[in-house]
Amino acid sequence: MGWSFRRSFNMGPIRWNLSKSGIGGSWGFPGFRVGVAANGRRYVSLGIPGTGLHYQQYFGGNRSRKSGGSPTATPSGGPPLIPDLSSLPLPASTPLVLPTVGSSKSPCACLVAKRDGLTTGERFDITQSAVVGRGGTSAAQVDVDLAALPQANYVSAHHAEIRCEDARGWIIRDLGSQNGSFVHHAGTNDFHRIVSEETLRDGDEVAFGNARFEFHIG
Repeated sequence: MGWSFRRSFNMGPIRWNLSKSGIGGSWGFPGFRVGVAANGRRYVSLGIPGTGLHYQQYFGGNRSRKSGGSPTATPSGGPPLIPDLSSLPLPASTPLVLPTVGSSKSPCACLVAKRDGLTTGERFDITQSAVVGRGGTSAAQVDVDLAALPQANYVSAHHAEIRCEDARGWIIRDLGSQNGSFVHHAGTNDFHRIVSEETLRDGDEVAFGNARFEFHIG
């Protein structure tokens, strides 16, 4: 049993009751009182003064319960109840899509310009297939434009084609140029003119007219 507190004082016919539960009040005269307890319940008290006989009747609910409502499922100050999710439908399964193994990048190669036996750093990239020529001399477009090189006067508008084939690798062919296309395979002594088609390997040298390049794959 713990400590309790209760105190009453009168204000005319009204008596106020103070306790740990709150404030209550009653009205009446000796032998009869009606009032409201600290918990919100109404009551009527009957008694015979001087005899010790006393009767008290309470009516209605207390403040912690709403009129006509049901008690709350969670005690005050307690953790919220976890809802039952067992009756909810399961989400539709989503198929897992894995990335395709392998690369979709096109084959890459490049031509690096050479003058006086040394590379100049001028690089021309090739992807899958490219027409090498001199732009501005024809309405048709070229993929590798050599018009800015000092040897451009020796390069035809559509000079040569370089392409990559699955079975053969990189191929070069002359497109009927005026000054010819040439290849110097690594490990051989000198250039020779391309008559039809030639296979290119990494490190080979090619020439369009007298414009010379190193061919590199990747």
